[in-house]
Amino acid sequence: MFRISLPEVCSSPLVSKCLKILKNILPREAALQTIGKWCGARNAPGTQDFSPAQKWQLFVSILLGLLGYDVEKLSVLHRILVLHPIHQHKY
Repeated sequence: MFRISLPEVCSSPLVSKCLKILKNILPREAALQTIGKWCGARNAPGTQDFSPAQKWQLFVSILLGLLGYDVEKLSVLHRILVLHPIHQHKY
């Protein structure tokens, strides 16, 4: 008999709330794609120690990418992530 364990979907309260909301409002397939993309990026090799701000930045990048934005060229994302870091907000 084998036993496996899966990593938790999210340890950040803010990202966790967002994922729950998206799960409730999106069609099932879109919600699963979003959660799958998040889990894949969050648990990629070498990416284990993220601060809450880094988790939020990664989540925003993934979400905007799924919406079709070219995240690398998006100046709004730069303003959100650099000029208004997460520690300034109370969520």
